[in-house]
Amino acid sequence: MKISFALFILLSILNIGGQANAQLASDGNECPKVAGDKNKWVYFVKDERHYHCYNQTELHKTESEIIGVWIKLMPRNQKVIDHFMLIRRNNAFLMEGYDDFQYIVIALEIDCLENKSALIEQRDYGKGGRVLDRVRTPLRNWQEIGTNSYHDLYKKVLCKIEINKK
Repeated sequence: MKISFALFILLSILNIGGQANAQLASDGNECPKVAGDKNKWVYFVKDERHYHCYNQTELHKTESEIIGVWIKLMPRNQKVIDHFMLIRRNNAFLMEGYDDFQYIVIALEIDCLENKSALIEQRDYGKGGRVLDRVRTPLRNWQEIGTNSYHDLYKKVLCKIEINKK
């Protein structure tokens, strides 16, 4: 129960499941580089608060058209980081190490056929790739993907990519 509440709070901060004031990225920008990260991150959704990038190195699709993906959310400016910190403080989340906060990575599954998604894990990272906090759900909590939500934008891109199926 505590885990799902924490994910609910953190996702509401990001508005991940809700309506997206965002669009597919077509401006040719790259996902900002992070020292020591050898994964290939592809910038694919833009909004006023975050760069949304998916990990092309760790992208998987099952025979039943379920995509497994890591998505990095990198704040665009200090105002976004300050808002994230305020919400964490107001909800009594651990703040140790968050003076170095850099970005969030979520593990997400998208069911391309059933139009559903399930959040699996969220990690907050600091400088040097240090994990500040990690929340993982023990069960798949599949939710319908809302029209014009971030997950809808993710699905539009990721379900079209040719991936070696597992």
